[in-house]
Amino acid sequence: MTSRTDTPPRRHADGTTYRIKRPCNGCGQKLRDANEAEILAVVEGRTLPDVRHECPNCRSQETR
Repeated sequence: MTSRTDTPPRRHADGTTYRIKRPCNGCGQKLRDANEAEILAVVEGRTLPDVRHECPNCRSQETR
């Protein structure tokens, strides 16, 4: 499992910068920052990889 950062909003004199958060494929829960490959996949119209194994909610359902 890869470790994701969780960048908070950054306020600047000319506005605020937000980092895109990656949703879980299964339940939609935000999993922290999207990585560059995921952002590029969206820009190119490709399907995002399945990250349910990173989601505490979906991962706990698999072990039931």
